[in-house]
Amino acid sequence: MTGIIIFLGIISVIAVTAFYKMFKSIKRSIDRDYKYHININKKAFHRSCYPIIEVEIKGHKKNFLIDTGSPFNMINESCMDSIYEENDKVNIIRTHTIVGSTGKQDEQQVILEDIYINGEKFTEEFSVSNMDNGCKPIIDAVSGVKTSGLLGAEFFHKAKWSIDLDSLVVWVKK
Repeated sequence: MTGIIIFLGIISVIAVTAFYKMFKSIKRSIDRDYKYHININKKAFHRSCYPIIEVEIKGHKKNFLIDTGSPFNMINESCMDSIYEENDKVNIIRTHTIVGSTGKQDEQQVILEDIYINGEKFTEEFSVSNMDNGCKPIIDAVSGVKTSGLLGAEFFHKAKWSIDLDSLVVWVKK
């Protein structure tokens, strides 16, 4: 009986040591490869499975949907109305035509705007769209969060982010 207890004690020490070394290796890898992480809104994700993060634009904190399936970034027209003062200059760089989820073609302005996420500045192009006529009302209702836009695949390609839906964070690579 004493031999079994000693054996189990040794096995326990080995298992704990192995787990500790594995944890340290993962932590070193994270510290080596990533600058920081961004928290996904946990409450909204648990309600809806939509990854939503906080973005600061023109000094206003807004919620943006992470949508890697969208080829470009979008900002809702109503968000534009809330962040720009009457005499503010909007940096419109071009217009383009998109085909929405209903198949309807829509010409949209594309603006260039600075956004801040976790204090890091990104200068991004956004298509200005009336998202209230699309799926935004459904996303807002299901998630319980008012969204103001979305960050698409183009942003993720440049930003080099890794989405970890198990931990509900976005890892930002160095």
